[in-house]
Amino acid sequence: MIPDAAPIRSADGVPPSPARRRRARWLIAGALLAVSITIAFVFSFRERSLPSELHGTIVYVSDRAGVDALYEHSLETGKERALTHMTEPVRSPAIAPDRRRVAFEMGGRIGVLDRSTGETRMLTLGVKWKDGAPAWHPRGDAIVIASRRDEYAKSDLHLLAFGESSSPVDVTRAPLVQTPGLNETSPIFSPDGRFIVFIRDDNVYRIPADDAGRPSRLTHGFKKWRAPRCLRDGRLVVPWSLEKIHGIDRMDADGRNRVTLYEGSIFYAGLSPSPNGAHFAATFSYDLAFHPMQALRLRKGEEIHLLRFDGGHAGVLARSSRHANHSPDWMHGR
Repeated sequence: MIPDAAPIRSADGVPPSPARRRRARWLIAGALLAVSITIAFVFSFRERSLPSELHGTIVYVSDRAGVDALYEHSLETGKERALTHMTEPVRSPAIAPDRRRVAFEMGGRIGVLDRSTGETRMLTLGVKWKDGAPAWHPRGDAIVIASRRDEYAKSDLHLLAFGESSSPVDVTRAPLVQTPGLNETSPIFSPDGRFIVFIRDDNVYRIPADDAGRPSRLTHGFKKWRAPRCLRDGRLVVPWSLEKIHGIDRMDADGRNRVTLYEGSIFYAGLSPSPNGAHFAATFSYDLAFHPMQALRLRKGEEIHLLRFDGGHAGVLARSSRHANHSPDWMHGR
């Protein structure tokens, strides 16, 4: 309530009516509220400065040109450039160990892009098999994929080995896991190439890369796991969901010594560790918690957030009110 410091009078010296005085107070209070909201709005939308020690480049997916395409973002300079200009959506980028090539998925086919020349070669044709989720062998001469007979079938794991030409005629396909009743997705090689970690029906599994043994289950319980990634020391980081709670766990390669890095209301669809293991580039999909100021943001789709190694939020790498940005893969160097 605004105190009456002195009677308010009109230009002709006649005091205003009580209704006009109340209306004037409401107008002043509304103006003060609008100023407060504006100040809070500005401060809530100021991006946190990214850590100065960030290095390397991320390759990610954005639909800013009207269709999903691959973009490259330098963390040192902030410069970006488009890597693909396809008429079909391009997804699931995976940077090769040589940092020159990037594998991707497009319409059930697996392609490889040369970052230096822009040349693209398709490894598979998407006729007999629908392929996706490519991940490189540490040697850079093979890719593990999730493959299915058609768009509605469940997927198994296949290994694509290829020669220097990287053409479909030189690609050798070898099934690693064949389970018609189960769904295997999100494969990733260990840093030494000895085993492959993947998701089978919402749980984390591991299989020897040479197919010399049966898959072993690493997780149990009611959590739904997704998109595992390997750290350089061989440990795993895996996002999960349990009803309306979401999180990220770190564990040993055998599933032991599990530690929860993050647990809360934010759904991270996937993440990519930095080369030095200090941060993660994570796909932020949504937050179930209500944030009044964030509710005013006109967000169209996903964003790429920077997380600390302990799971804490450290900044935003890619955000747009009109376009979705997601599926980052982190590469060291330019």
